[in-house]
Amino acid sequence: MIKAILFDLDDTLLDIRLEYFLFRYISGQAHIFSDISGKSYPAAFGSLVNAYLTINNQKRTDGLTNRELFNATLGKSLEITPEDPMVMDALHCYDTEIVPSMNKKGFFESRPEPGANEAIQKVQDMGLTMALATNTLFSLEADMVRLGWAGIEDAPFVAISTIDTATRTKPSARYYQEFLGQIGFSAAECLMVGNDIQRDFPHPDIGLPTAYVGHANPRRAVFRGNLHQFAQELPRLVESLNAQESEN
Repeated sequence: MIKAILFDLDDTLLDIRLEYFLFRYISGQAHIFSDISGKSYPAAFGSLVNAYLTINNQKRTDGLTNRELFNATLGKSLEITPEDPMVMDALHCYDTEIVPSMNKKGFFESRPEPGANEAIQKVQDMGLTMALATNTLFSLEADMVRLGWAGIEDAPFVAISTIDTATRTKPSARYYQEFLGQIGFSAAECLMVGNDIQRDFPHPDIGLPTAYVGHANPRRAVFRGNLHQFAQELPRLVESLNAQESEN
């Protein structure tokens, strides 16, 4: 029986030019780490990119959190200690004070995805648990900034996946299994909602149904459409999934 809805964030609930945001986000971090390490900005930027690629490696076998592996990789290349309170304070300040100012009209402007509030309200009206299963490259503070841009910073998510709480990134089945464990539900009791055919379908399949709100036509999706349509169809979709589960 479906008891919880897991929402992706970027380009699902939030209309964002994610590649451009990532570039600006890492660029700002690079200036911080350049100042701290004494390395050049290009060296710091390259080290950061390598650290993010390392935690996103789907062939990882370590048991570290994404933050722990990120810090170890970055610390080695820049010869610093990212866990130092001074460094952590600088990054916290960056995420809470600088990142919010990145959303400006013009080339880069993020806004709520049409239908986002409608979909969230429908989930609440149905009494279902709601969690934010966003990719785990960012801190909770950076996730909250983007939730603000989506106009849903007050949505009652019981959990938000972050770089600090996960040991893998999407689409790793381990990422999803860990997150399901955090919210206390099985894969069959949840419905994932996302726009990315590469990341919002667990690999390998763990029996977590996915409602697809992107522009492709993935065969694994139990729903295909936009968020407005998802909100309208959610009661029937949940009823159908529950009936299939009963038959099995």
